[in-house]
Amino acid sequence: MRKFSWMLLVLLVFWAGCQDQPKVQEKLNIKQSPSALQTKETVDAQLAEDEKAMVIGSAKELKGVTAKKIIWKKDGAKMALVRSYKPAEYKEEKTFNRLGEPITKKVKVDEVLPLWFDMTEYTNMKREKFNKKRAIILFLSLLCCVLSCTTQQPASIRANVTINTDATVKTYNPMIFGGFLEHFGDQIYGGVYEPGSPLADEDGFRKDVVAALKELNTTAVRWPGGCYVSGYHWEDGVGKNRPITDDMVWGVKETNTFGTDEFIKLSRLVGWEPYICNNAGNGTIEEMCNWIEYCNGTTGKYAQMRKDNGHLDPMNVNIWSIGNENYIKQEIGYKPIEEWAPFVTNAAKAMRKVDPTVQIAAATSNTREWILPLLKDAGPYLNYISIHQYWFPFWQKHEMPDYMAGIMKSEGPDKMISDVVDILDESGYRGRIKIAFDEWNLRGWHHAKFPRKTVQDYDDPEVIEAVKAREKNDIASQYNMSDALFSASFLNACLRHSDDVTMANIAPTVNTRGPLYVHPKGIVKRTHFYALAMYANKLQPNTVPLKIEAEKLTQGENSIDVVDGVATVDETGKTWSIALINRHPSESITCAVNMGDKSLNGKFPATILTADSPEAFNSIENPDRVAPKEVELMFEKGVVNLPPHSLAIVHIMLTMKGSAVKINGME
Repeated sequence: MRKFSWMLLVLLVFWAGCQDQPKVQEKLNIKQSPSALQTKETVDAQLAEDEKAMVIGSAKELKGVTAKKIIWKKDGAKMALVRSYKPAEYKEEKTFNRLGEPITKKVKVDEVLPLWFDMTEYTNMKREKFNKKRAIILFLSLLCCVLSCTTQQPASIRANVTINTDATVKTYNPMIFGGFLEHFGDQIYGGVYEPGSPLADEDGFRKDVVAALKELNTTAVRWPGGCYVSGYHWEDGVGKNRPITDDMVWGVKETNTFGTDEFIKLSRLVGWEPYICNNAGNGTIEEMCNWIEYCNGTTGKYAQMRKDNGHLDPMNVNIWSIGNENYIKQEIGYKPIEEWAPFVTNAAKAMRKVDPTVQIAAATSNTREWILPLLKDAGPYLNYISIHQYWFPFWQKHEMPDYMAGIMKSEGPDKMISDVVDILDESGYRGRIKIAFDEWNLRGWHHAKFPRKTVQDYDDPEVIEAVKAREKNDIASQYNMSDALFSASFLNACLRHSDDVTMANIAPTVNTRGPLYVHPKGIVKRTHFYALAMYANKLQPNTVPLKIEAEKLTQGENSIDVVDGVATVDETGKTWSIALINRHPSESITCAVNMGDKSLNGKFPATILTADSPEAFNSIENPDRVAPKEVELMFEKGVVNLPPHSLAIVHIMLTMKGSAVKINGME
């Protein structure tokens, strides 16, 4: 567009403003006054009056002229400099000289190309009727100049990303790409596990689901809850004779056909690290310890129970959590912090006696009132604190916020993590105890009108209605591009805080609010499935600090940066992957990307996730409406155009030149 504008500008300006004077006069029907036909003497006299004016004999002599006024030697026409501009590169241009003869010249990118306006003609035209055709030409010339200049000025750059290539890189923990499964709705039964389905294998695992989970590259999965775990007794879910029990949390019957053995088998099948959450609700510390022995022990009653169930070798479950959200009064086994801190301390001590190698997390709210007392007591025995957050809490009232409502939550994770990090710092345990953000999602789960903690009458119409209402969680249209870009922003926050956040688990992974929707005949990959998969598969293993200066995207009183991003690099320093998010619902964003003091120039391979609308979603009927595409992104002098509501991961290869690192295509 710029090249076209400048070519048109040159042609129009020199034709409209620099044509042979007699021809112009004929068209305007203006008689030339004798005073306008200046001799050399009169020209010299005029120069004496105006020292800034210069006499020019041809268009070639304009090169390097800095005067604001010039006079054409041939006819004395006065020209005023309107504007000047520096093109961006060397190029050959066809144009016209003062006599209207075609010429070809080489234009240097950093040379001033002046735009001149014929003041003599302007004066004559004011005296007579204005020539409309000539006015249009001159207007178009100026418009082309304005448009061309606008695309080049710094004001057109709406975001600046500067990567600190001199900084020490940090290796992040890939367990931030973790997941979560709970016995709620169709996450387990009818989700990952569906014996008898033509799509299931001999163990009852859905083959299409397993393939999708491998594509998602989920690294660690937390099970069996969630609130469910606060009423779950693990022995009900092992062995051949498993009882049907009451799920007092979610008001349904639990068959227990999917238990510890099945979870471990699924974990090995998909390739994720199993993360088991203990019952700190109506369970006991002894029950927690017995579960560890069942999974990891080589001798003892429960190790033998595992062997009798057909699993001779230890399962080697390394990560365990004490409790779920026992700081919430609605949770089975709620405890105030005065009771919770000593309970966690005693539980952690006992668990380490069974297996000293396990890593232990403890549930806590994200407040100073809970974290500081907890760590004062239990800090020496913990590896993680477990925190949760859903940014749209739809527990009782189901809503479907639009794209803008969702995207405006995108900076919430970064703030929350920063606040928790500050508390860890205050506790003195920062560095030794890490953050497990082991339940997170943009949208909370909908489970309306449901009383917990009691056995339900499953035939009660109100109970049936409450259970059926959970189907609203799987309405396809609510999962738009905000889910994808929020998820990417969440992971950006984890990567920026990679020293402190070493595990994160989207809740859940399958159905309800998860990135993967499973139905009897197949699967649908929601928008955030692809965002999560892109991060887990396409980033490099180390983060590099960057600085973002961006315009604000606003809605009411809320505002966020319109662009977000992270930079990653491999161990050699040669392969870079940079994630860039344009949060704007409808506008492309011009973003300048600098790697140190260098800027990218040329085409680079990239994966882009966007859609025809910010409200776009995938469904059973249209499962591929939103999907990533492999493209090449063009950078011009470091500037790239990011499509609306998009996530892009750009890949850059480096080459070594002498002892210095040189980036291909960089200036």
